[in-house]
Amino acid sequence: MFNIKKEIKFISFEGIDGSGKTTQSKMLADYLNKNNVKTLWTREPGGTQVGERIREILANNELDNISDLFLIMAGRNEHIKNLIKPSIETGHVVICDRFVDSSATYQETEDLTMDMIYDLHAKYLENFMPSITFYVDVSYETAHSRIAGRKGNDRYDNLGKNFFIKSQKNYEKILEKFPQRFIRVNGDNNIKEIHRDIIKYLI
Repeated sequence: MFNIKKEIKFISFEGIDGSGKTTQSKMLADYLNKNNVKTLWTREPGGTQVGERIREILANNELDNISDLFLIMAGRNEHIKNLIKPSIETGHVVICDRFVDSSATYQETEDLTMDMIYDLHAKYLENFMPSITFYVDVSYETAHSRIAGRKGNDRYDNLGKNFFIKSQKNYEKILEKFPQRFIRVNGDNNIKEIHRDIIKYLI
């Protein structure tokens, strides 16, 4: 039986599009469930019926950045109250593909700083944060090749190299801001190697 650290109840995965974070988060959820650790996998935007509708709106419409953020926050509020917290209370470990750090990365602008986004999260969402966050760090070249090879890309997948490089730089700032919560894994490694590295951190 796999014994996960007791303090770990909520795990998030972060990384630029094409990093492999979705694959790794699902692999971890499957692994834990197979090893008798009750685990729920979810994602953002999404997770709830309302959240999935918001995800569809965001993926297929060009909205103002503030509109993007407020829609995401509305979905996150529903997500936390109606799925994440109730699941933790019933003894599940919750694994989430993206959370507030993605908002700080993608919605950050000159007029809407990371600190402002985290402050909004703290004020209106009770500063509810993951126990641990895996950052799947990957080169742009690897991420781009993965995106090019998959179907059903949305508007975020087609924003170009400059957007991805900016996102990577923003993630580096966030890792410096929350060094105790973040764990960096090498997303350029093969899938099984990355999975093994992630498991080691949870024992």
